[in-house]
Amino acid sequence: MIARVAVDVSTGREFDYRVPAHMEGVLQAGSAVKVPFGRRVAQGYVMGFKDSSDYGELKEIQSMVGGKPLLDPEVMKLAEWMADYYASPIEQVLKTVI
Repeated sequence: MIARVAVDVSTGREFDYRVPAHMEGVLQAGSAVKVPFGRRVAQGYVMGFKDSSDYGELKEIQSMVGGKPLLDPEVMKLAEWMADYYASPIEQVLKTVI
């Protein structure tokens, strides 16, 4: 299982990460996660899931932040619309709506 994650670093794009077996079925869209990003660990938000990635070796999500998603599906849909409409990076919009 692969998660699409918007990392708190202003990149304006999402990154693919492998979901560890112990998080499958628990991790949901809208969940805050800690992920390896370059030489550091960054916080991000799961935007959705997919079955495959165009990239070879994917890094694995390190941990979940909190026990339940911070964003519900309606707020995520609104955030994605806002990012598109206002041409703003999704991670900035997510910080705003949280």
